[in-house]
Amino acid sequence: MTDAEFKQLLKVSSLKMKLIGVLLTTFGLLLVWMLTTDDPEALKNTPLAEEIFLWSLTIFVSVLGLFTIYRNVRNSYEIKRGKHPLLKAIANQDQNYVLWFYLSEAKVNHGEIYQIMIHSSDGRRLAIPSFLSKRKHILNYLRKKFPNALEGQTNENAERYKNLKK
Repeated sequence: MTDAEFKQLLKVSSLKMKLIGVLLTTFGLLLVWMLTTDDPEALKNTPLAEEIFLWSLTIFVSVLGLFTIYRNVRNSYEIKRGKHPLLKAIANQDQNYVLWFYLSEAKVNHGEIYQIMIHSSDGRRLAIPSFLSKRKHILNYLRKKFPNALEGQTNENAERYKNLKK
């Protein structure tokens, strides 16, 4: 994997997260629409606690979606301009920027989802969604660029990471 391929991978990851933000915001707006255009008599019969819960859920989902969009638009801008901290560390050959990285696996109904989790010295965390075929290339790239980083998701590495972060 080259630096340009890794940068493209970060762009795609950011785009995916923007789409998730759009879906969350759309769902929140759909809830607003449902709560405001529903039969007024139906809302009168809804207990106050349930109505408060629905509005709270609506606001939470909408704000979470907007925050996700904002954060990933900012990340996309940083990636495009070469100002993303991880890309800057790679360009400056700062081998100590990444403190810990590991492969995270989640089992779902239709298979497994893989993410490469990266923890940096400035406290940032980055999750890069990965297909099974690309995960080895990404891990090898990170090993090459950040040889001093802890690798693997173990309790020992989690403790060592906490100590390094201090």
